[in-house]
Amino acid sequence: MPKIGLGCAGLGTQYGNAHKRMSKEAAFNILDTALVSNIQFYDTAPDYGMSEEILGEWQISRKASVEIVTKIPKTHICEEKTYKAFVKEQIEKSMYRLKRRKFTLIQFHQSDIGFLSSHYFHRTVDWLLDERYTTAIGVSVYSPDEALCALEVPQVSAIQCPVNILDRRFVEPKMLALFRERKIRLIARSIFLQGVLIETAKLPICKREKELRELKRLCRVAACCALQSLRKMSYSYVAGIDAIDVGIIGANTVRELEETIRLSEIFLEVPAKKALEVFDLAREYANEKELFDPRTWNAP
Repeated sequence: MPKIGLGCAGLGTQYGNAHKRMSKEAAFNILDTALVSNIQFYDTAPDYGMSEEILGEWQISRKASVEIVTKIPKTHICEEKTYKAFVKEQIEKSMYRLKRRKFTLIQFHQSDIGFLSSHYFHRTVDWLLDERYTTAIGVSVYSPDEALCALEVPQVSAIQCPVNILDRRFVEPKMLALFRERKIRLIARSIFLQGVLIETAKLPICKREKELRELKRLCRVAACCALQSLRKMSYSYVAGIDAIDVGIIGANTVRELEETIRLSEIFLEVPAKKALEVFDLAREYANEKELFDPRTWNAP
């Protein structure tokens, strides 16, 4: 069963279905709950507003020995020397905000095929490892083609990708076999698709809310047909994939986090193939409307 990791975008910025940015006190309460529950993996990025500063202050105040993983922001810079300087600056800023001297894993945010196949990316990750800024390199991707391209980069040892009961593209048998062959650390995000796969959660504030509402309705109907809770089915699906090392969850409140943690503490039967088939209509709708990628939710 994958370890639970805490997605920290919501700690420092208005994210997903949050109507406003949470206070530092609320963020600390969520982090304390995660720590008490033995969550050891914390996923952040400079793009997540004040998330790095909050994590850094919290970790020092609690003397928490946990894995904090950050990301290099996407940029249009494509000249090697300039890009390396950009990466160095970003890492040193993250180290300052997070109160760290090095990282166990640094990920490159929104890595597309052009970026992954570029010489300046390959040389920069070599440099990062040589300079010991990190012990491992990861990439965050949105499509299987991007993941396949990442597998061609020897320095990449971790891939973060969306995995949920609707979006199974990265956990098809052939893809999992390739990940295992390369001994990739697989990190799953979007387990609950920003609240779409939780019955009681509010939907994200976005332009395509009407389509997300219909998708959520289809998912709720599917779960009812399977005589199960949508949240439980969504969690148990990902929990049943042994190839996943970490499953990232987000939370806007302590209660939200505790509800998911409780699922991890009880035995949940992995949904059978027949039970998963009830989601076929919802999957077809999400694919047709291109709803798997949250970056499209604010498209006109």
